[in-house]
Amino acid sequence: MKKNSYKLFCIFFILILFFSCGRKKWPTPITEEDTFKFGKIVVYKKNDCLNINGNIIGNTKNIKELLLEVEELSSCIKCPFKPTLRIRYSLSSEDLHLKDNSFLLTYCKNKGHKVSRLRIVGINKFKVLEPVFSEIIVVKNLDEEK
Repeated sequence: MKKNSYKLFCIFFILILFFSCGRKKWPTPITEEDTFKFGKIVVYKKNDCLNINGNIIGNTKNIKELLLEVEELSSCIKCPFKPTLRIRYSLSSEDLHLKDNSFLLTYCKNKGHKVSRLRIVGINKFKVLEPVFSEIIVVKNLDEEK
């Protein structure tokens, strides 16, 4: 009799666990609400630094960090973009200012480095969402501007 009650108890317990817990899975981001993209981006020189000012469209609260990809000394503007340098800007970086839907990145290049093209990459705080890439920006010779 004890054996039967033990089996009945185990079956009852397993059934309760199976049906009462339900299916659990990690929450997934809602792509339309959790993503962002880059709008217009303007590059200008101030002192020996490049300032990259741009707009962000979408949910800026989900930005984890921004990357600046720089291609130095490329004479071929139509060739595939191959960054020679990647700079990471965390939200706490003093060279990144993020306010509402706009950002300002400051890149103070070393003397002798000529930036020909650049691109901004946005990293979402949700790892399942792919990085967001800006358009490739051709940097004109800003040294000649006054």
